Amino acid sequence: MSLFATKSIAVLRAEADAVTERSLKRTLGPFNLVALGIGAVIGAGIFVLTGQAAALHAGPAVPISMGLVGIACTFAALCYAEMASAVPVAGSAYTYVYATMGELAAWVVGWDLVLEYAAGAAGVGVGWSGHFVSLLSLFGVQLPETLTVSPTAWCTAAQVGTMAAPLCAHPGLNFTGAIINLPAVFIVALMSTVLVIGIRESARVNNIIVVLKVAIVLLVAVVGLMHINPANWKPFIPPNTGEWGSYGWSGILRGAGLVFFAYIGFDAVSTTAQEARNPQKDMPIGILGSLAICTLLYMIVSAVLTGMVPYADLNLPAPMAYAMQHVGAPWGVRMAIDLGAVLGLGSVILVMLLGQSRVFFSMSRDGLLDPALQASRPRSAVPDTVGAVRTDHGDSLLLRTDVDASRGHVDPARRLVDHRVRDLLRVQPETQPVAAGDCGKEVKTPFFGMSTNGVPVPPERARAAQEIATVLTPERRVVLTTHVNADGDGVGSEIGLWHLLKARGVTVTIANPTGIPERFAFLIPDGADASDRAVKEIERADVIVVLDIGDLSRLGDLGHAVRQRAAPTVCIDHHVSPGSLPAGPRLIAPEATATAELVFDLASALGWPLNPESAKALYVGILTDTGGFRFSNTSARALRVAAALLERGVDPEGIYEQVYASAPEGRIRLTAEVLQTLVVEPGIGLAWVTVPPDALDRHDATADDLDGIVEFPRSIAGVRLALLFRQIANGRIKVSFRSMGAVDVADLALQFGGGGHKKAAGASFEGSMADVEEKVLSASRVYLQAHGERRAARR
Repeated sequence: MSLFATKSIAVLRAEADAVTERSLKRTLGPFNLVALGIGAVIGAGIFVLTGQAAALHAGPAVPISMGLVGIACTFAALCYAEMASAVPVAGSAYTYVYATMGELAAWVVGWDLVLEYAAGAAGVGVGWSGHFVSLLSLFGVQLPETLTVSPTAWCTAAQVGTMAAPLCAHPGLNFTGAIINLPAVFIVALMSTVLVIGIRESARVNNIIVVLKVAIVLLVAVVGLMHINPANWKPFIPPNTGEWGSYGWSGILRGAGLVFFAYIGFDAVSTTAQEARNPQKDMPIGILGSLAICTLLYMIVSAVLTGMVPYADLNLPAPMAYAMQHVGAPWGVRMAIDLGAVLGLGSVILVMLLGQSRVFFSMSRDGLLDPALQASRPRSAVPDTVGAVRTDHGDSLLLRTDVDASRGHVDPARRLVDHRVRDLLRVQPETQPVAAGDCGKEVKTPFFGMSTNGVPVPPERARAAQEIATVLTPERRVVLTTHVNADGDGVGSEIGLWHLLKARGVTVTIANPTGIPERFAFLIPDGADASDRAVKEIERADVIVVLDIGDLSRLGDLGHAVRQRAAPTVCIDHHVSPGSLPAGPRLIAPEATATAELVFDLASALGWPLNPESAKALYVGILTDTGGFRFSNTSARALRVAAALLERGVDPEGIYEQVYASAPEGRIRLTAEVLQTLVVEPGIGLAWVTVPPDALDRHDATADDLDGIVEFPRSIAGVRLALLFRQIANGRIKVSFRSMGAVDVADLALQFGGGGHKKAAGASFEGSMADVEEKVLSASRVYLQAHGERRAARR
């Protein structure tokens, strides 16, 4: 498998929707999702980083820093909200990138997310430890410093020798002399245990914590308003000290960069998309709602905090508790703050570890980690083995890091992930599934979706493509087939699809009822065509894909084998027909120029890039079905698709020579003989030709050499309906219908059990040539006369 191979969103959705005793369960509602976002965001930003941002960088203007980060995160949140609702699968950005950019990019983003959540949980764990120690001190309990401080600290030159950073002896890495930050290790282990119990229980615990946390934040705001000293806000934007990021507007921006670390929670909501009850509706509410609430709370609390205490004094592990102590707030308020911080920071850790476990789950599901890591507990539907890996990883980081070092790990990873989520929306395929219609049923396509290959895909086609992708998976054996005496569209569409599936690791074979015509042999990949053993291939197939037809009768003797196999039968077609194929996904669009156009749309909707070989085959399909872009079915969209194929390396002159300028002498002599049978009835606009019974043998020609002959009688001035009669296998007579103007030959052919397009259709009959000619010509005269009368009446 290529490192750049993508995994279709339809397959991801099918995997997510598969219900087993070990699959993730959809139990989260909109309140749970908003609470998860608040639980992750409200924590380090308010309880730890707010004071540091004010003291070191922004001063009283730290609310501006908070607002700027909120605005910046809104754009990323919109991307996450769109992707999480459209692709409600566990894994967040990792899964989105896998679906659109390939395995290598997904591997990088997946490990970035693991780093982000691990370092985020570690950094918040250190902050939690500080508040926990402060809370215990209110009750007279003192823990030894060697067990409550990180063994190392990363210091800047500005921190060396200050009271706010007493452990900083020199810039860079400092050893503090501590053994372990035991409270931080404890909280990570505790939250991991809560997660293992179950997602429903974890959400309930988080909901309770969030309610308490928000209540305490509002309490702080109310109490703080009564102790604000406006002098603390002057100057609101302290003058820059001469160093970039040290106050002034550069300080506001640097402060925004510092508190950006605190906003990583909103994207953690997207990791639970596979557990949301109604992800299309609830994921945007959860992501955008939590971000809006948190931004507002940050701005309010940071403004109150800097109004209570001089900003220079806030570079502390617990600035909020210090502020209340500074203004002499009652003991109960200070205790509530420490309690709220302990609970609140605990919920941040809970959500960080929740998000990391879902990334592990998705990566292991895709084979990028040990498959054992995707196992989940049957009762709780929570990945179980991930807990141990996650806890060990987080605890080991906590043993040797402080908040600044953790933030240094998170920020680069976070920025990379956000950039990738934003960029992949440029190639996001339409992702909403819908049940496919019956083969032959017309599909309305009034709107357009996104496309990977350069041309927007109508949503109904994109939705049908998603359903088709659920059966075209690597573990299944797929057989492609098309109608008897395949034309350029049948051959081009099936060979184009063969290349696309082969690139995705699917075992795929072409098995047609008759051999591929010689003039299209240049398209056939080595080993692809098994038409000489078509029945055996059908009998071995797990999935059958029928292209350019919707009726079993047009598969000749192969139709019986398809019916007997009873495998899921995909139909991709642009004809109107009775639709007698076995059940399976359908992509039917009679308004499409060619079936090759629909295969192009299938690839675009699923995010499958076209290589030069698949593009060449699809170009042949569109070229031949439009008569070299001359027929009335040549639409503006067909030309855009053709242009997109040319951009992928198609050589139009070379293809023209192969298809139209390499005719054997027998084809020309056959054409001349058939045209000798021409009969024209100019009064009603009818013309027809008949292929003599032994003409193909005498000219050493094949049925493919008859292609295009019926266009000669259609080109006669005044002719509205042209017919070609010829004998085919089993003594049947095949009639090709072509029309000009408003005559709908698909409607006429349907009277005889045939089908096709408005301008080109066909049907086969039992009986002698004379009987079939009499029957069809009689019906054609009646049809033309009635059609002419209706046209005259309209005039």
